Amino acid sequence: LVGGPMLLAPVVEVPAVAPGQTVCVDLEAESPEEPMGVFYSLVTPEGAAFGEIVHATITPKIAAAPPPPVVVVLASPMDGREGGLEALQGEVKTVEWTLANAGSVPWPEDTTITLVYNTPGFEHL
Repeated sequence: LVGGPMLLAPVVEVPAVAPGQTVCVDLEAESPEEPMGVFYSLVTPEGAAFGEIVHATITPKIAAAPPPPVVVVLASPMDGREGGLEALQGEVKTVEWTLANAGSVPWPEDTTITLVYNTPGFEHL
């Protein structure tokens, strides 16, 4: 290692390679907090560097996002109805939906159902 952060293996053994042959060298590194460059050089047993400097950028491993909660409407007050639900002005109607968690994670404890579009008379919400 000639430059960069301290890694798990600052010195990596490389076998003797004959002219025309290739070798794969594996580098072990822990996930850093931010991207870091490392620079290696081949050296003789006496410590003399030779050849090109080998460079790699080690980046933090990004954790996979958890799957989102999923909902499926199994039954709606609109099932089998043409048009809307009839109600007189000032009349309170109770409507019921049957919902299912069709995902792979539980819904959060504080889940609510919230009006998400403008229904006439509910613009103030």
